[in-house]
Amino acid sequence: MSSYLRKIEAERAVLETVNRRYPQPSLHGLSAGAIASWAKKTRAPAPMLAALHDVGQLVGAMCERSGERNQTPERRRQTAARRAVLGFQSRFH
Repeated sequence: MSSYLRKIEAERAVLETVNRRYPQPSLHGLSAGAIASWAKKTRAPAPMLAALHDVGQLVGAMCERSGERNQTPERRRQTAARRAVLGFQSRFH
């Protein structure tokens, strides 16, 4: 599986967790702007918002736009992002 597909899979897992708990309005992305806009319209607790920002940054860094790379730094970013997603899901599920 490409790093891009892993990134999309990780993002969807987080969005699914958030939107199950806070369905209205739905969160549609993990960018800082998407989270800030959503936060203004919901009652999500501060710890969740902080965790969303952290996970969003990690997931955003999961793949290089210049192409697939399987070097050690890339694998570390992917592993860190996967762990962050799992931690987020277990904490806010």
